[in-house]
Amino acid sequence: MLTIQDVREILEVILPKRRITNRDNLDIIKEKHKARESARRSHHKKNSKA
Repeated sequence: MLTIQDVREILEVILPKRRITNRDNLDIIKEKHKARESARRSHHKKNSKA
């Protein structure tokens, strides 16, 4: 799951800086998704201990 903020960063920051292939786009999206999922799990893990 990507947020609007993730998509905005990809479009405004990452894409204009370099030539990017479709594969690069996919890798960026996967990386963002992985980070978002990790943050979500960490948040739930912390809150379940309380």
